[in-house]
Amino acid sequence: MNYQNDRESNEYRVARRSFTVIGFACAGVLALNYGLNAAVIGICGRLSGKGIIPEGLFAEGSLSRLLLVTLTGFGIALPLAAFAVKKLLPAPASDGGSGLTSAPYELFCVVF
Repeated sequence: MNYQNDRESNEYRVARRSFTVIGFACAGVLALNYGLNAAVIGICGRLSGKGIIPEGLFAEGSLSRLLLVTLTGFGIALPLAAFAVKKLLPAPASDGGSGLTSAPYELFCVVF
């Protein structure tokens, strides 16, 4: 009986840690996304000031700016956060017991 309680307690700790890691990864991806977007838009503003890219190409409300920030988020921020989740979450249990039954990246995407 005691073994069963210890196992359930361990399962609870693993599940709680997993959701905590996923929660911090979601907050991290949002912060990283905003930071990267500000940096990329700042770089584009400096490049347009020097005449390297056309003036107003990434102006507020333009479709090109929307594409730029979307590609930055999905191309850089989300993969970095998914990599962090994959490294921090425990591997699925192979003994038929508890553990994550789906890939950490899939779980992260579902929660996000």
